Amino acid sequence: MTSVQRFELRLVSIEDRPKALRLRDEVRDVLADLGALKVEEVDVGDPPPGRRSGDLDIVGLLVAIAGSLAAIVQVLEGWQRRHANRGETDTTLTLTIGEFTVTLSHVPTPEELDRIQDLIERFDGRSDDAGN
Repeated sequence: MTSVQRFELRLVSIEDRPKALRLRDEVRDVLADLGALKVEEVDVGDPPPGRRSGDLDIVGLLVAIAGSLAAIVQVLEGWQRRHANRGETDTTLTLTIGEFTVTLSHVPTPEELDRIQDLIERFDGRSDDAGN
């Protein structure tokens, strides 16, 4: 039986809010094409008085998908490469399962690659409550 991965995915660079929303929609579509069971949009953009919107903006997705984390990460990295080939390099994502967060950037650092490998080893193939 294939395990269900549940995670939060956030766009990191969101200075250009309309672009961030467009990128989120693209990621949602990529995950839907991969067979996501559930994808909910996260959009927190109205700051309280006295706060800058950039301090609180959260543009992302809550995802439930059957399959391996390795395959999910590979698909997300492919999406980032396509954007980098077009000159768009502000596609950094964070993927969070429970308290475990990794950064997926279009040119990952060795530390990011190690962290991604740790995530895959820790959660791949575990039950759908592995991150809880």
